Amino acid sequence: TAYMAVAPWLMHIAANSTYRLKMDKYFEKVQEEVGKQLSSKYSTQLPGLKNLGPAANLDGNMFLETALANPRATPLKNDPPKTGEDDPDKEIRKKLVGSLQKLGKEVGGAAQPYYALLLMDGDRLGQLLRKYNEQDISKALDRFVKQVQKIVDKNNGVTIYAGGDDVLAMLPATQAIQCARNLRKAYDEAFYNLVDANKKDKIPTTASCAIVFTHYHNPLRGVMELARKELDDTAKEENGRNSLALAVMQASGVHNRWVSQFGGTTRQPESLEKLRETIAQNKDLYSTGFFYNLRERYGNWFSQCNHEERKAIALAEYYKGNPPKDETERTKAKNDVKTFLAACQTQQGKDKENNSLEKKETKESFHIEGAFIARFLAELNRFGPPQKEENS
Repeated sequence: TAYMAVAPWLMHIAANSTYRLKMDKYFEKVQEEVGKQLSSKYSTQLPGLKNLGPAANLDGNMFLETALANPRATPLKNDPPKTGEDDPDKEIRKKLVGSLQKLGKEVGGAAQPYYALLLMDGDRLGQLLRKYNEQDISKALDRFVKQVQKIVDKNNGVTIYAGGDDVLAMLPATQAIQCARNLRKAYDEAFYNLVDANKKDKIPTTASCAIVFTHYHNPLRGVMELARKELDDTAKEENGRNSLALAVMQASGVHNRWVSQFGGTTRQPESLEKLRETIAQNKDLYSTGFFYNLRERYGNWFSQCNHEERKAIALAEYYKGNPPKDETERTKAKNDVKTFLAACQTQQGKDKENNSLEKKETKESFHIEGAFIARFLAELNRFGPPQKEENS
């Protein structure tokens, strides 16, 4: 979990030859002080780190200051101290923490302690198997499963399980939503040529997904339980399936939840990702209190009012933190507010009949938690996406 949390930071370093040299010096310092390589078995599975060199094999704890500073979490030359004992590696640890802090400053910032757990499941597979040719369904699922590893690898993740319509994967937090979109598309394409018994209509298939963005310290069992709850209760039951549910699990508990159907009129989760990218590119674009003020001052009413009212209120709050000086800035403000509102616009499915496989009616709603999740992810993505290798 620690290694997957630091993966975006390591990819940021791997994409820059100057930063790689700084990392090499840190790696040499670790070898000099510890006398052995603290290795991780996960590094070779992440294609985004192929240029990083031997430092990619260090354990994830060696890149997180709080973990490195903890003798129980990260023993160095000696075994971890027992309760009441002093750290036997105190002086070595102090030097390495200082070197890691220096590296963070040299490469633009420190690694962040969050990763993503993704859980995906086909919708109403049992009904599909009862209503349509079982062999055709099985072939479609086999086509999907064969694509899973490739998709997860492309997003620098690790596939924990892939079988039938189920997927469980661990990913860098910055690439998890894109991976969910890719998996959802692959699931649809796997069934693309299947038609019903009368050879007229395409077999109606959808899949739902849950992503938990979690602090690496959180027990994996608790993260798994939350992901399953978000998938079964939130994405499938509450939101009518074909949905993506997101949750942010800090060390102190779950802080933010958001759910919407894939695609549709709200174009989710693309709209949420656009807000994330916008904030990542300019952290001062929305004032510190912009999202909080809208949530605290207007509460549920803000979510329930009509679109024009919501837009007017959001624009007024935006002007408080970023007063426009001319028409150009006013136009920009309107576009920034539009991006924010789109990220929070969600879609919910509603079955025409209970447990129906037929096309669903949908309704739109507004969920401001989308903005908080986008901002949270933007902070983890401050370095930007993995870049192409520089010319030497």
